Amino acid sequence: MIKGYPNAQAAETVLKTVREFLEEHKNSFDRIIFCVFLDVDYNLYKQKMPIYFPFDVVPPDSLRGKSNTTDNN
Repeated sequence: MIKGYPNAQAAETVLKTVREFLEEHKNSFDRIIFCVFLDVDYNLYKQKMPIYFPFDVVPPDSLRGKSNTTDNN
């Protein structure tokens, strides 16, 4: 918890807000990056992300097989 805001609640708020924004602006972005600094936050996002961004949606061809840590320019 940083600044007194609970980590789990912060993750829920961020994921919900981004999901709602993308539903109305789905063609505005091709990538969203969630940057976290604490292991607890990483684990929360990893756990909660499939709820807001289900894996049953096939990613575009441009994202298949790319690493999550580097860009292949």
